[in-house]
Amino acid sequence: MAARVSLHDAKRAERIFDALGAAVSELQLYGEGHPRFQRAAGLVLGMLKDLAEKHPASRYVTFFLNGKQVEFRRVPLGGLSAHGERLVKLLDAGGIGAVRIEMGIALDGVCRLVRALQRPMRTMPAPEPGPGAAAGGGFRLFAPEEARLMAIVRDRNAGLDEEAGAGDLGYSLPELRIPQEAFESILRSYCALFSSIEGGKAFDYEALKGAADQTVTLMAKSREQFVAFPRGYFDDFTFHHSVNVSMAATRVAGMVLRDRETVRRITLAALLHDVGKTCVPPEVLYKPAKLTQAEFERLKAHPVLGAEILLGVRGVDPMCVAAAFGHHMHAGRNAYPVTRRQYAADWVTELISVVDIYEALTAVRPYKKALSPERALQVMFGMFGLQSRMALVKMLYDSQGPYPVGTVVELTTGERAMVIERSPPNQALPKIRILTDPERNPLPEGEDLDLAACAARGPKGEPPRISRTIVAQRAEADVLREDPEPEPTEILGSPIHDGDALAWQEG
Repeated sequence: MAARVSLHDAKRAERIFDALGAAVSELQLYGEGHPRFQRAAGLVLGMLKDLAEKHPASRYVTFFLNGKQVEFRRVPLGGLSAHGERLVKLLDAGGIGAVRIEMGIALDGVCRLVRALQRPMRTMPAPEPGPGAAAGGGFRLFAPEEARLMAIVRDRNAGLDEEAGAGDLGYSLPELRIPQEAFESILRSYCALFSSIEGGKAFDYEALKGAADQTVTLMAKSREQFVAFPRGYFDDFTFHHSVNVSMAATRVAGMVLRDRETVRRITLAALLHDVGKTCVPPEVLYKPAKLTQAEFERLKAHPVLGAEILLGVRGVDPMCVAAAFGHHMHAGRNAYPVTRRQYAADWVTELISVVDIYEALTAVRPYKKALSPERALQVMFGMFGLQSRMALVKMLYDSQGPYPVGTVVELTTGERAMVIERSPPNQALPKIRILTDPERNPLPEGEDLDLAACAARGPKGEPPRISRTIVAQRAEADVLREDPEPEPTEILGSPIHDGDALAWQEG
């Protein structure tokens, strides 16, 4: 499951972990009764309360130790202070694999947590009942083996977010997500890139190249099983938009190119196309309404800023610089940046531009609803700004069709299903796995069905067909049971402002 965490929440978690490390240091230096330690523990408590206020449904915060790195909801915290880095070493040496803190923890519970963190886990007794360990106000430390099991359960329970307090949904979705190796590697590298740039440091370009190469390899092996991770969570698009664009561009490039090195270069260029947004203020990127002209001008600077960032990287691929600079230079009147001379984008930049628009149309954002893949492609075929790129739009359609693998659909029988394999000769009739009965009750076991070859089914005696795609517009939406919110119908009136889908506003 994709990490449901915004850049702001990742930074909050980073500050909480740093504050815990500082509290451990103060405890070791001054003791528990000293005012400096009490202030440090109070700071941790205040940060936890701040996070709880912003996420009232969350039950606890969990930090996972992954080697020499700490992660929060699968996002690596790469900008830790010296206190945070020291705490990572302390936990690693003490045999602690994860730290879980309940949102309702009290100050004395924080003090007990800090005491526990400074002692090796092997010699630390289990937390006894009390203010620091009672339900609703405590913490728990996990051995590495327990932490790994927790992570496996978390990653396999698609649709569940234990930190948000979700319960057992009573069914399991097919394992049709991005292979975890690819997702973890590319997301970790990209998050580290963002943190490095925001901190004024150089990012690890070679690590990104390695992640891109791994993505291409796994994609070639997995074919139809390589699916973009679940959508519907607008608070994590800072990272995931670029990763989604990279995955889709890789699929299209892999269809038409046999040169693996060129495909890898395209993967990396797509991943870095929006790197300039690290220099755009969060209040502009995340504004849940139409931007003012001044705000929009700040946003429009991101292609130039991205190109400048990449030009400062030794050995950078020129394809990456070109994509960062030119991915909004479509043929419409809203193209930017404006150049003195006519600028002709190369086909790789044009491909990334097409995929960029598709991803924006199908994603939930703070200021817009998502379109289904089918509807998004219909809109793109009618876009004035994409008329010169219709061949690339057609290639995108051929690579995934109106019902990409992993799409949840409703049949004419009333049953709901997930697409498990496309049928290129007839894209409208994929292979599916039926997950509910007509009353939307979950089935004990999914039933696989090939819509292109199935016989009559249901009371009307006709072969089932897809009647609609179920698009989640909320993070907590139950796509197998609920009636989904309607897709937007008035495309031209939508408050698009991130630049990824400005072609919506073109006549």
